[in-house]
This record gives sequence, C-alpha cells and structure tokens, in this order.
Amino acid sequence: MSEKQGGLGEVCDPALGDQACLDSNAECVDDGTGTGVMVCRCNYGFVQHAGICIHREILLLNTIIMIFELIATITIVNALV
Repeated sequence: MSEKQGGLGEVCDPALGDQACLDSNAECVDDGTGTGVMVCRCNYGFVQHAGICIHREILLLNTIIMIFELIATITIVNALV
C-alpha cells in the first residue's frame, strides 16, 4: 500500500496512523467488503457533510437555524403581500 493520505471514502494507509486521512475527524477503517481494503470514514459522532466530517450536533443545530431563518423569511414575505 502506498503512503498517501485518503479523502473521505478513499483508500488510505493505516501505517500513517492519525495522519492516514485528510480530515482530522476521520479514521482509516476496513471498508467491510472482506477484501482488507482500508478507507477513510468519519469518526463516531461525526457525519459526512459537504465533503468533510462535521459533528452531528453542529449539523443539527445549523439545520434548525436554517429552518427558523426560512420561516422568518416566509413570514416577512407573507406580511408584505
């Protein structure tokens, strides 16, 4: 295996330890196919979003904020009509 960092979902080299993946919130793990291929996946508690690993609570909070902003915008538009 080559010594190169992997992006999310890409092959990685576990010999690189905590530097095996480009995202610091990802780890080099078995892809689960039984072939021994190792790929970068987000650590527990993180989810892949826009190509990076983000803590799932932060993603949830950002989504809630966006929903409230959308509701506020709709309310303002409706008030102007």
